[in-house]
This record gives sequence, structure tokens and C-alpha cells, in this order.
Amino acid sequence: MHHAINKHQKPDQIISLRRAWFFPVPEMSLSFFSSLRSRFLFVLLGLTALPIILIAISASYGARQTIQLRVKARLESVADLKKGEISRWLDDRLNDIRLLGDNTHNEELLQVILDPEADPEQKKVFTSFLADVIINMRQARDGYNEILIVDTSGKVIISTNSEHIGLDYSNYPAVAEILATPEDAVIYDIYFDNDNELAEMIFGHTFHALNPSTGERLTSINGAVLLNVMLDETIYPLIEDWPDKGETGETLLVRADGENTIFLNPLRFKANSTLDFYVANGSPDALPAQYSAAGQEGLIQTTDYRGIPVIAAYRSIPHTGWGYVVKQDVAEAYAPLTGFARNLIIISVLMLFIIWGAAVWLSRALTNPLAQLVKSTKEVAAGNYAVDLSLDREDEIGKLADSFQAMLSAVQKSHSELAAHGEEVEALYTLSGKLLGTLNIADNLANALEQAILGTSADAGAVLLANTNDNTITLQAVQGIPETLIGQVFPIDAHTAPGHALTRQEAVFTSDTSSPNEFHIPPQIEKLGVKSLLAVPMLVDGKAIGALVIDTFTPRDFSEDDIRVAQSIANQTAVALERARLFADLSTSYDRTLDALSAALDTRDNETEGHSQRVVAYTMSLVERLNLPPNQLAAIRRGALLHDIGKIGVPDAILRKPGALSSEEWEIIRRHPEWGAHILSGIKFLKSAAEIVHSHHERWDGKGYPQGLKDTEIPLGARIFALADTFDAITSNRPYREGRPYSVAREEIVRGRRIQFDPQVVDAFLEIPEKEWVQLPNKDEAKTDSINLNTRTLAIEEAESAQTIKNLSFTDPLTGVYTRKYFNEFLAMELHRSNRYDYKVSLILVEIDDFNTYTDTYGQVAGDEKLQVTAKLINNNIRRMDLAARYSAGKFAIVLPETFEEGARRVAEKIRQAALKHPYEDGQISLSLGVSVHTSQNPTSFEKLIEAADYELMLDKQRLKKIAD
Repeated sequence: MHHAINKHQKPDQIISLRRAWFFPVPEMSLSFFSSLRSRFLFVLLGLTALPIILIAISASYGARQTIQLRVKARLESVADLKKGEISRWLDDRLNDIRLLGDNTHNEELLQVILDPEADPEQKKVFTSFLADVIINMRQARDGYNEILIVDTSGKVIISTNSEHIGLDYSNYPAVAEILATPEDAVIYDIYFDNDNELAEMIFGHTFHALNPSTGERLTSINGAVLLNVMLDETIYPLIEDWPDKGETGETLLVRADGENTIFLNPLRFKANSTLDFYVANGSPDALPAQYSAAGQEGLIQTTDYRGIPVIAAYRSIPHTGWGYVVKQDVAEAYAPLTGFARNLIIISVLMLFIIWGAAVWLSRALTNPLAQLVKSTKEVAAGNYAVDLSLDREDEIGKLADSFQAMLSAVQKSHSELAAHGEEVEALYTLSGKLLGTLNIADNLANALEQAILGTSADAGAVLLANTNDNTITLQAVQGIPETLIGQVFPIDAHTAPGHALTRQEAVFTSDTSSPNEFHIPPQIEKLGVKSLLAVPMLVDGKAIGALVIDTFTPRDFSEDDIRVAQSIANQTAVALERARLFADLSTSYDRTLDALSAALDTRDNETEGHSQRVVAYTMSLVERLNLPPNQLAAIRRGALLHDIGKIGVPDAILRKPGALSSEEWEIIRRHPEWGAHILSGIKFLKSAAEIVHSHHERWDGKGYPQGLKDTEIPLGARIFALADTFDAITSNRPYREGRPYSVAREEIVRGRRIQFDPQVVDAFLEIPEKEWVQLPNKDEAKTDSINLNTRTLAIEEAESAQTIKNLSFTDPLTGVYTRKYFNEFLAMELHRSNRYDYKVSLILVEIDDFNTYTDTYGQVAGDEKLQVTAKLINNNIRRMDLAARYSAGKFAIVLPETFEEGARRVAEKIRQAALKHPYEDGQISLSLGVSVHTSQNPTSFEKLIEAADYELMLDKQRLKKIAD
């Protein structure tokens, strides 16, 4: 008997069946007179008196006052909100123009562009760069009509509209005003452009001249940048839309104009009014507009420019001379008051009377049985599942007692299953720790087999890995069966259980191998007495790399839990194997890259070409003779290989000088150990090698450089290298002399014992026979040639391996979003960028409500699916530049660079609505959300930003719970 497990089977379908079994609902087929609902209806029919109508009348009067206050508060709130939005809109435009104008880099480029003596090609490159900057900004912002740069004469140098380049704008008032204001950004107020018949604004900022020598900003200017904004696409829609606007609601943007107040935006009830409609100051009509233009703020009930009674809230906009008014006709604003008093009295009296009567009657009918039910639930909460709740009733309470009793039986069974599931999770957690703790493939396979056999109560097991070069599979590890089978190679055959699991990427098991089934067993396995087996694919990145096989020596069926445990272990093991392989590949790539870099450095110095490879050979021979620990070998080899990397900073005129060097030139040469150590200091895996690079010219007697270290103060690797370097310097050919023989080098090294060299290293050198020492460099010649030919291919392979390891390290394998570790790094980086470049960063925390309860009830698989659905919904509703990460068990974190608080809240609500609409069979996914924002003007630490979002998430959770209750 065999069973193939469909990988597309939906766990939620299984969970739905379990839930129906756990919580059986009894039929509520009750007679009419035994139902609590019928008794309640009889009580309601008997309540006909209404003794408290006068109380409702009084409440009606209070409600009238409340509605009036609510209308006023709404208009005040909208006015304050829009005032803030207008101010932020102005600040954003000013920030954009400052980003372009208050920028020494842009000023430096413009200065070169305007310099008649500058290189034409350089001017062309700089002009193209500035053009790209302003074009990118225009494309990134809605409503930006044109951005242009002019010189001090008003001539257009660069523009997003190429037709305007070269035009003279000196007669334009906005240009003259901006050029005359070099201190800060300038706002040229709203005006009407007759060419395109649109209301527009201009924001400008001057470019200061720079001192050519020091780069310091001078008081003189070279020109200015101007930003032309179309109001129909920007601020007008912003101020005109507000909640509950109704049929008469209207917004006014105004400013004082001599003895009049001018209206700056299109009016709802007056066509063609923008910048063309005035009201004389002191006129009884449009008082709110006049007050706000005069810098006042408040609320007033008066008439507007039409002479219609309105209630209006008015505000002044700082720094612009603008006023803003939100108004609505009195008739519409207070319309809900019509008939409200009568309805309020009737509803209030009925509700109070019904509640009073129902409470009296229900207190007698429900108190005693509910008390028994409460007592029983307390016993269950204390762990006593043997409660017997029997109520001699035929109504809903009796049915509730029956349901409670049935639920106890189901909960008791569920408790046992959850205990078993907890052991399963603990085993998987233990395996995960072991797999992450080592890169040794044999250890990983042994640990996986041990946990798989224990988790499925099997007798034996094996791991078979696919071979990439042919269509075969190799047995790599066994447990419970002879180890002599390791290394056996089998063809990948879909008619065997491992072959089926590998090719179909699905689990399969055979209950009894002695019964007829479609899978045949290899003879060497059959003779072991295997009676049943389970094979699951080992998957990584959607690709099967092998199969995990579990065996028993007696016939048995494998349960869903067995299959789930085995598949989880197989997938974890596959990821661990891939991680170990990639780490090995990457480590090899690192060393090959360093070899290539060393070879490239040697070719720069024509006197020492091949020097690095030779001294590496000499150094590693000494290391082998000194019997140093294996964990030091890689660092010493890399230090020897890169010892002269600091010569990158030495000019060719000095490094390749054919004659003797001056004292100043020697000082520069002697600094290369410090430069080399500095170059390597930022690379973590080269930290020990950097110490060797820094100290390879130190001497045992303390007379070396650059630090003057002596004796054992010098790192051991540097002491070993110093001898190897000296030997190569003596025996290698130079343009000015032939290399000298081994005997001369040996005599020189012995003479330097305890003076230049570590005596222990000298003794190791003398133990190596002359023939072996002289032949050492020849072993690496082929390697050096291969490095020079394959450097480019190496770089590509290294980048691919590094990216794959990064993906495995930083991606949550369950949900596909980033891990918390990478989230921490990304958020810290964005906060640093925010402080440096002056933009906002928003953070959203998303938590699945009652996630732990859901997992405890329906199982880990259902919980995993819910996490995957939520992650997908989040990714579908954020930008590519945003980052989503799994923060904890049921919580996600989203970083939104360059995003204001309002935008972050819109994204958060969009995610919530997407979750509520998702067709999930176990009910809607309810999310709690928290938002926090970091700005350079009001900086927030990493911890405070998360704390603020977490606090908002808690408040949102409480709000949702209150609504649900």
C-alpha cells in the first residue's frame, strides 16, 4: 500500500473539519414556550407605559446644544487640519528649493558652468548633471511645472523646458526678487499666468559663489534656481477636500490687497474668481475672509460673500500673509436637528424602560444556572477537565450546558494533542540550533537523521543527495542500517520512493513493502528487512536537492504529523547544506580574489613582480615547520599575500624610480604599512591579516617601522613573514643586481638572529633543507597564472555566492520577507540617511490579532499559512523601496523611507482593509497597527522610534477590542 501526499492540499480544509469536531453545536429546536427568547418577547409586549417622556424632552434640548457644538468643533478641526497641511505643503516646496539652491555641490557645478575659462567638456558634463537633478525632481513631484536655473543677469542657463534655455528673464519680477535675496529661500506669491491661464507660485533660492581655493561660500552669488508650481494640481485640491463638506461647504484661500481682500482659489459659487474677486475691507459680507487675511483666527456665524448665513472657522497661514476659511451654510450645518428631539425622546424612553424590565426578569431566570456555569469554568481553568455540568432545563441555557460538556471532552483531547505538538516543535527547534551551529555536512546529516527518526518513532533512516553532473542520487548518511551503504549511487527513478519524492517534490510512503505497490526497493535495501518507508524531498529555493528516507522494520502507516515532521526536518537540512556549500564557495572565492589582487599589485612594481606569491610560499613553509594551530594559517597567508597593499598609495614616480630615492621619498615609502593596515581595517575577516600588514617591517630589536615594536610585541605572523621577505629580497633578481645564492641569504639571516629576526623563526628556517626551500616558489607559478587569467570570472562568482548567502541570512524562510536582523540594520541605515539628507522615515508595526490563540486552537500549519497570507498582503501594498520584515511571532515591521506620517497612516490602513477583505476560510484576518515617524528636525533614536510605534499598536489593539466587545 502506498500513499502520495499532494503538496497542494490546503491545510485550512483539514482545520475546518477539526474545528467542527472540537466544537459541536447542538440543534436549537425548542418549543415556543420553553424558549428564553419567547419569554423575553412576552415581557416586552407587557411594557406599554412610558412614564419618562419628560426626561427625553430635556435630553432633546441637550442634544441640540451638543450638535451645535459638534458642528463648530468639526469646522474648527478641519480649519486646523488644513492650516497644518498648507504649512507643510509650503515647507515641502521650500525644502525642495533649498535642496537645490542651498547645496555647495550644485553651487560648485554652476560656478564651473559659468566660468568662461573652464573645460567645455567638463561644463557640458556638469550642465547635464544639473539638468538631470532638476528633471528628476520635477518628475518626482506632482504639479511642478518648470524648474530652471538663471545667472545673475536673469538669463536661463538650465531648464526642465528646453525651449526656455537662453531666454532673458531679468524683467520678470519673481526673478528680480529672488536674485535680490541671497540669504534664504524666497516665495513669490500666487499669480495668474496668462499664457496657460492657470494660477501659479514661484519658489526660488540663490546660488552663492565659492572661493576657488578653499571651497568656502562667498557672499556674492552666481545665479538662482526657480521652481514654478501649478496650484490647480497641488494646493487647490489639498485645501478643497474635507469630510462632510455637504452641498454648501466651501474653503477660501485669501490675502489682503490694499483696502480689499482678494480670493486666491476657485470659489464654489462664483466662476472665474481666482485672483479676480475682491471684497472691500469693512464690508459685512465675507468677514471671516477679512479676519483671516488680517492674521486673526477664530469661529464666527455671519454672512459670506453671497450674503448667505454661514458658520465659518478662519485661520491665518504664517509667513505668507494668507488666510484660510472653512464655512458651511447654517441651514445645512444644523439640518440634523430637525425632528431629532422627538425621536430622541421616544428612543430614550423605550430603551430605558426595556432595559429595566428585562434586567428584573432575566436576573431571576439566569442567575442560578449562570453561577453554576461560572463555577464549572473556574474548575476547568484550574486544570480539572472532569467537570459534570448537568442542568435540568429545556431552554437555551440547558443547551449551553450540553455544549459546554461536549466542549470539555474536545478540549481534553486537544490538550493532549497540543502537548504532543509542543514536543514536536521543541525537537525542530533543537535541530535548528544544531544545523546553524556547524557548517560540517556530515554533522548536519547525522543530526537531521537523529531528529527525524525520533520525531516519527521510526527504526532507521538515510539521506540521499542528487548529483548535479548526472541523473543519479548518492546515499550520503545512514542511521540504524549499515554504514557500508554510504557512497552507494542509484539512478534517479520515479518508481522508487526517493526518486518519486525527488522528481515530484512531494512526500510518499509505503506501508508494507511486502505487499504489491508501484515502488520497487533496491536489493541492498530490501535485504535489510525494511517493511515500510517514508520519503520526503529536501527542498531549497523551490528545488529538490535530495531525499530524506525514514524506515521501519515492521509494517506501519505514517500519519500527517509524521509527514509534516519529516518534511520540516528535510527542508531545514536542505537549507543548512546549501548554506555550508555557499560558505565554502565564498571562502574559496575570498582567497582567490586576494591572490588576484596580490598579483595585480606585483605587476605595478616592475622590480618585485611575483614577489607576493614567493613570500607566501616561504611564509607558509615556516608556519608548517612551527606547527601553528590551523585557525591561524589563513590569517598569516592573507597577511603575507597582502603585505604590500599599502603601496597603492605610493605614486608611480617613487615606486618605479630607477635611481636612488631621496629622504622625503623614503618617508613616503615607509608609510605603506600604515596605509595597508588602514585599507584592510574595515574588512572583518582580514582583521588579523591587517596586523601582519601593519607590522611586517618591524624588527626584533625594536628598530623597525612604523611603530618601533620589539620582541614578542610584534605579531607572530609578521615575525615569520619578515624572514621570508628578507630571503626573497636577497635571492630574487633586481634591475640593478642579480639575485644572490641561498648561502648568502642563509648567512645574512643567521647574522640577524635576535637583531632583526625572531630566533625561533630563524631556527625553523635552518631546519628546512636548502633544496626544499629553493624549490618552494615553483609550486605556485601555475596558480599565479590562473589567477591573472580568471580574475573577472572570479568576481562574478563571488558576487553571486555572496548574494545567495545574504538572501539565506536575511530572508525569513517561512514568509519570504526580511528577518528582524536585517530590519535592524536597514532601519539604522535609514535613520542615518534621514539625519544627513533631511527627510522623514516612517515605521509601521503590524500585528495579527489573537495569533497565539489561533495557533493553539488550529495548529502550527494554519498559523504559518496565516503569516504567509499577511506577509503577501503587506508586500502587495507597499512600494519596492519600502522594506517589510518579520519582527516576532505574529508581528511584522515596515520601514517607509522618505514618507510623511500621513502617507504612512494611509499605507497602514490600506494593509488593514486588504486583510479584512481577504477571502480566508477561518474568518477575516484582523490586524492592529502602530505608526511612528523620524525627522531630522525632531530626531528619534532607533529604540524610541520602535517604542512609539509599539505604543500606538497597543492603543489600536485596545480600540479594536473595545469595538468588538
